[in-house]
Amino acid sequence: MCIRDSQSVQLRLATRIEDRIRYVLPVRGLDEYEVALASDPAMAGALRGEQGFLENTRFLGRDVVAAHLPSGYEGWGLVVQLDASEAYEPGRMLIVPILLVGAASALLAMYVGLRLATSFTRPIRKLSTAALAIERGEYEARATISANDEVGMLAQTFNHMALAVEGFRTQMQDRVLARTEDLERVGEQLRDAKERAEQASNAKTRFLAGMSHEIRTPMNGVLGMTELLLSSDLSEQQRHRLLIVHESGQLLLRLLNDILDLSKVEAGKLSLSNRDFSVRDLAYGVMQTFEPAAQKKDIELILSLIHISEPTRPL
Repeated sequence: MCIRDSQSVQLRLATRIEDRIRYVLPVRGLDEYEVALASDPAMAGALRGEQGFLENTRFLGRDVVAAHLPSGYEGWGLVVQLDASEAYEPGRMLIVPILLVGAASALLAMYVGLRLATSFTRPIRKLSTAALAIERGEYEARATISANDEVGMLAQTFNHMALAVEGFRTQMQDRVLARTEDLERVGEQLRDAKERAEQASNAKTRFLAGMSHEIRTPMNGVLGMTELLLSSDLSEQQRHRLLIVHESGQLLLRLLNDILDLSKVEAGKLSLSNRDFSVRDLAYGVMQTFEPAAQKKDIELILSLIHISEPTRPL
């Protein structure tokens, strides 16, 4: 007979006769009571005095799971056997629930992770948006403080910095505005001074031009009368004195022309003339001009010129 709790459970009790196994009780699926040791690995281990558990072993052409141990008497063994399909069926049945539970746990972990990441990155993004706004010149932008954690402390520090930057910008704008007003005021004063200087220069130029013309008219009369006297019968001394008067008058006329030239320089209308002159005559004329004053002071004027091979040169 076969002792079993179900169709797939067997309990075998056997002893060893030489190199064969002799079952005490009938075994289901086996017509004989004796089999070779190799045909029942679990019972062979029990007969050797071993105690253990065999997975995926074969007995009578079936995959079985067997537990074996000595029965307490030498040469006797006991084996409890279960079909492998039935033994592993609960585990296979648990695979799907385990996979479902794992997938649900993974989804839950992803959801929680995304929520945590969002709650952490949202203040960072708002802080970055505020920083970019300040970079664009929107100095009134502020970061939102959503919590009292490290990110909230960072946002609070950022707002203090933004407030300081805005205050510094306002101060700089006020300073720039004040400096601009000062520069405009100074520029206006400079323009007024330039206009007054130009008006004074124009008035001076007009005065010099008018005076030179007023003085030139009687001077031309003096020179004309002197030339008439020089053409008449005169003594040598009289002629000499009239020549001095005439040359002094011409010198004064040239000075008047120079005054007019100065007016032309200031007006930007001066034109240079290139002509020959005599250095000897020029020096002699200057000496004659100062000769009467020198004679009154008992000073003798002497003109001494080195020989000049080219008496005239361009002026």
